[in-house]
Amino acid sequence: MYDHETDLLIRLVRDASNDLMKLGQSYMTLNDGESARKCFVTAQTLEIQANTTDTLHASLLTGNPFHLQTETMTSNDLGHINNLGRAHTNALKKTWRSLIEAISKETSLSGKYIADSVYVDELFRAMGYDNPDVLILRWLRSRKWDVNASVHQMIETMKWRRDWGVQELVAKGERAISQDEISTNKTYFMGHDKMVRP
Repeated sequence: MYDHETDLLIRLVRDASNDLMKLGQSYMTLNDGESARKCFVTAQTLEIQANTTDTLHASLLTGNPFHLQTETMTSNDLGHINNLGRAHTNALKKTWRSLIEAISKETSLSGKYIADSVYVDELFRAMGYDNPDVLILRWLRSRKWDVNASVHQMIETMKWRRDWGVQELVAKGERAISQDEISTNKTYFMGHDKMVRP
């Protein structure tokens, strides 16, 4: 239940966030960019936590699930394409090299010939709607920056896409899905998940 204590906690977190922003600005005037960046990132994290808590309690109070549509992760979070540290950049480069080697090993083709393989075809179809590095970073984050586990997951995903004919399903669209398949709950249509997210 949304109560006075929760409201007080949210205000305290927001005050701490504002104080950290001011501290970060002070570090900027002292030309200490790294300390300033840490303050700004921590302040953003606190603000996101306050907003998430506030939104969750507002949703519970009003009974309106659409209050929960606020995302807590943004593209500016550490480990995303616009905010990569040196370790993240190195992991991304290593993943690309490892992925090319893994595809070469799976197909028994040398480096320059793997472009004609079904794995690369599936990979580039998956990347068709996004920056390729963004897609690789998603896999890296999902495997806690373990390059080998990420590459293994990507290879398995490409195998699955090929074996199950994802390209053909996408080409045919939803009209080709039979009512029997829909009744087995293997499919879903746009709506909301259990957390009322779109």
